[in-house]
Amino acid sequence: MSQAPRKPHAQQGYENKPFENTVTRVNPTQEKLHVDSTGGTDEVRVAHPMLGVNAWFRALPDKGANVITQSMAGTIRRAHVGYLSRTAVEYIRRYNAGVGVYKQLEEGEWDAMTPGVAHLYGTSNGKLWLRGGAVYSCLDSRRLHSLTRAPTHLRQLHQNLHNEVEDEERFGVVQRNLTASTKWRWVKVPITSTTSETDSRGNTKTTSFAKEYLRIFGRDGQRLAAYQEGDCFDDTGNQLKQDNTGRNLRAYREYYDATGNIASQWKLDEQGDELWNTLAERLDIVADEAVLNAALKQMIVRLSDLCDIRSDSNIGVLADTLAHFGGQQSTIVGPDTAPIDSAVKGTTFVSNILGPLLTMVASAFSTIGNDPTMMAHSASYYACKIAGVSIAALAALIPNILSTNVRISH
Repeated sequence: MSQAPRKPHAQQGYENKPFENTVTRVNPTQEKLHVDSTGGTDEVRVAHPMLGVNAWFRALPDKGANVITQSMAGTIRRAHVGYLSRTAVEYIRRYNAGVGVYKQLEEGEWDAMTPGVAHLYGTSNGKLWLRGGAVYSCLDSRRLHSLTRAPTHLRQLHQNLHNEVEDEERFGVVQRNLTASTKWRWVKVPITSTTSETDSRGNTKTTSFAKEYLRIFGRDGQRLAAYQEGDCFDDTGNQLKQDNTGRNLRAYREYYDATGNIASQWKLDEQGDELWNTLAERLDIVADEAVLNAALKQMIVRLSDLCDIRSDSNIGVLADTLAHFGGQQSTIVGPDTAPIDSAVKGTTFVSNILGPLLTMVASAFSTIGNDPTMMAHSASYYACKIAGVSIAALAALIPNILSTNVRISH
């Protein structure tokens, strides 16, 4: 006696029953799932959480996921209707042990994650977490702050070009295109401390990642301003130096003119030496009530034209060793309209006044001392002779002493 042919699994009373399936393969192109269950294998379309015409919320499960399918009315074709988790308890246990991000949800909460740990989590108290691996952000409605944690933070303007350090703000670990094949690599610098440094695992570190704050922006392809502090590197990963000292820069600031050339530049090296270059035609410091105190070891000021220092009250200049004031052609001391002395150099004073005067006096005494009529007055004769010789000797000493030690007061 022959038996009736056996019906396929899908027709053995399972037409209106849901099936628990395991995803064996995902077809991203057609957004279909290949599933296997007691009802046999099948290919079903993914039931996205929401799919409209111009709005959607899509999600594709990965291989091994447990999904629920059910036959549609009037056909034996099955449709994907939901998901079933048999591992949630284990995932939550692992999270409580410090492994993974599958945490227990409270009422009204939700979260979403990809295999690469792109994670989005909304709490019932209004806190929102956004994570991409080790990088995450948190919007905290209780503390009223926004937190972002990452090795490097970037903010870019709309004219920023890929692979260029321009029209952007950077904070954190330095990243540069070191070569054509090494794109956006972290830059390291040698440790400069005299003692060895160790990481959290106790390993000795010989290098450390460079860190910076960088802000560069421009307009129509030309820079307007640039600022950098920390470990200063150029676009290709070369460490910037201070022009005069040759030491590594710790900070610099640049402002540009209408043609894109540097109009003002300030640089600070890692030892604190500063350099300021500017194309300014005028520098004004206006602070009527301010007091300026400068304690320096040495100050050298060179001007190509005029230096005019004025005070409404007093000006004091004091040197413990030597104070040198002198013009190559003339030196004037006194009010502009009526100077006290138009020639105050020691050499001018000795050559034109004191030297000729002493020579004249010495000559007069010598003439008197050589007069034969004075021989009868021996005491006066010898006194004149001695005075002439002494004054002549004094005149010879004055140029070497008085010329470099002249004091003029009023």
